[in-house]
Amino acid sequence: MMWSSYGSFSLFFPFLLAASIGDLPITIHPPTDADGGSRLPTPLHEAEDNICRTEACVTRAALMLQSMNTSVEPCQDFFEYACGNWNVLNPIPPDYAKWGVLQQMQQQLFAKLRNLMDFNGTDVSTARKKARQVYAACSDINAIEESGSLPFIDALNNVMGSWPMLNKSWDSSQFSVLDTYSKMAREGQSYLISMYVSANQENPREHILFFDETSLGLPSKKMYYRSSSERTRRGYMALMKNLTKLLAEDLKVKPPNDLDKQLKDFFDFEAAIANFSFTEEERRDPYKTFHKMTLNDFLDHHFNKTFNKSDILQALRNIPLNGSVAEAIQLNLTVNVVNPSYYEKLDDLLSKKLSDKAGTGKRFIASYWGWRLLQNAAAQLSKRYRDAAFEFDKVYSGVKEESPRWRTCVDYTNSAMKLAVGSIYVDIYFGMEAKSKLLGLVSDIQNSFERILNEIRWMDSETKDRALKKLRAVMEYIGYPDFILQDLPRLDLFYEKFNISNSHFVNDKNIDVQITAKHHEDLLKPSLRNIDENVAPATVNAYYYPQKNIIAFLAGIMQPPVFHKDYPDYLNYAALGQVFGHELTHGFDDKGSLFDEEGRLSAWWTNTSRINYLNRAKTVIEQYNSYNTSAGNLNGVLTSGENIADNGGVKEAYMAFKQYLSRVNESSISLLPGLESFSVERVYFLASAQTWCGYYRPEYMANNILLSVHSPYPFRVMGPLSNLPDFAEAFNCPSGSPMNPSKRAGVW
Repeated sequence: MMWSSYGSFSLFFPFLLAASIGDLPITIHPPTDADGGSRLPTPLHEAEDNICRTEACVTRAALMLQSMNTSVEPCQDFFEYACGNWNVLNPIPPDYAKWGVLQQMQQQLFAKLRNLMDFNGTDVSTARKKARQVYAACSDINAIEESGSLPFIDALNNVMGSWPMLNKSWDSSQFSVLDTYSKMAREGQSYLISMYVSANQENPREHILFFDETSLGLPSKKMYYRSSSERTRRGYMALMKNLTKLLAEDLKVKPPNDLDKQLKDFFDFEAAIANFSFTEEERRDPYKTFHKMTLNDFLDHHFNKTFNKSDILQALRNIPLNGSVAEAIQLNLTVNVVNPSYYEKLDDLLSKKLSDKAGTGKRFIASYWGWRLLQNAAAQLSKRYRDAAFEFDKVYSGVKEESPRWRTCVDYTNSAMKLAVGSIYVDIYFGMEAKSKLLGLVSDIQNSFERILNEIRWMDSETKDRALKKLRAVMEYIGYPDFILQDLPRLDLFYEKFNISNSHFVNDKNIDVQITAKHHEDLLKPSLRNIDENVAPATVNAYYYPQKNIIAFLAGIMQPPVFHKDYPDYLNYAALGQVFGHELTHGFDDKGSLFDEEGRLSAWWTNTSRINYLNRAKTVIEQYNSYNTSAGNLNGVLTSGENIADNGGVKEAYMAFKQYLSRVNESSISLLPGLESFSVERVYFLASAQTWCGYYRPEYMANNILLSVHSPYPFRVMGPLSNLPDFAEAFNCPSGSPMNPSKRAGVW
């Protein structure tokens, strides 16, 4: 998946061998890391046959058998066959909106991090110490309650003097829209005008400024208009009102008499912005979001009614903390304007708002920005504010309870101090044997994709040569950056300016400022082909960077049940192998395929090959459009990149598995206890499917269909396996059955 393919996923399983694996219910806990805790295989007794009896194998076999619903015909619904009992045995926790194998893995990882964050011993690394301080401050509920909303009020006053919503004497003459914008943007809150630094899509080794659309209070523009989002809109309006009233109580003022009207005006303002913003589908097109020009051209032709050019230029230069970055922001600077039409219409909207002499337009903008600052801060404040924010979460995602504080703080610290936390995690839990074993699997999958490219007939030789060149140029990034273990002074230097205190809110603000400043400093540097300072090793995730042509596999995903060094190899090919194949295919999905071997957005396809590609991609779109859920049909266009990657990943992993089988003596292949009657191929497909065991709350499913680029779990199994003839052969599926359709879809 581009960037966040498998995303951040949120079992602690004590190893249990009592009872028959057919007895239900029973909880099975796999070993806690890729090297199995002790880093040594632990046989239960000496093997006298080809049955694998290590702890890892016995646990994995029990988990596989318990997850299955064998009353279902595998050729009819293989997801239900493979995962039907998993949902019964693993009820969704009250604080989760979706629950699956990958969420269990992340929760298991978080439990390890909790112990590491609570560690009170000495550590030579200042970065690691700061991470533990951040966690401790987040966990200090008493201090957070005592502070109440005072830290936010101080921060709000520092940005705009006060919030006009709750200050009748607010003076518009003392308020500068551009100065306030600069202060917010310095803290990473670029409302209305979103400016950041990223790689030039035509020259990916160069960083340039991007001007993008703003974030909105709701997660998607669609939610402002779709009838299916009416409940979410009501929840958002209630959130506005509840948080505003809470702050009014703390300030000991009365909310305005026309509070409901003012909040409705905020909503309508956002809805107008949403109306001229791109949809999620439109943002998937890299050509649609790339409009290179000079900063001067941008300000002259796309944002020229509201502000004086010299004033807005100065406001932009006031954002970076680094004076050299500020100096680099000149009118002749190359920028990318993601959506020029957005800025033209925003300019019209703001110029009308700010044209009055009485200052009501300024008051409105200041009030709106105050709302966004309050919304963003609520999760870091006392329980009254967190409870109000949680009421919206319940409406949006269906969760029943808030997460326990320790897990909230582990997640927060891992996000805020990802390299420092990753350093602590991999030092204890990540073994090099796991990493070296993965490299062989990776090589086999790359060979599989090369074979696919060589054998396809719909691509002409010119395009095929470039595709092979791109494939061979892919870089694999496995586990974590070496420096977080081998060069602790460099790690400490990275966090040198992170001033950490005992206040959770102050830490959050300071971290936002420093992270934003680091991103701005990229403008002075080339865009090197590495991601050392941009990864979060302690995360169950893998992703593909199109502009660097890099696949990243983070340490957190290399754990059971997706990977273990003591598993028979075919299990690792089935689960982690398909993940690698998925990411590799992202370089050749409908979006990633537009970038060449160097990561440049360029027309490297011939017209004939590209037309053939799009015709094949259309079959995938149509297939997934036909899949129905309780919330309606899937959006095959929005999910097309992930679906192409899912199908390619499953095929490549299976081809790699067959290569593996051809290299070994069949009698030497270890079987799993309880699954001896299954062919190796059937166990392989079972392990592949069970990577996606899981389900969703109804509210979350509705929003997932609307917004997510990933198909729901059942279709990440049903779609790719039904398109693979080898699956139908392994399970003897009759022609025309759901898992052996007469017409198959796919690109690769």
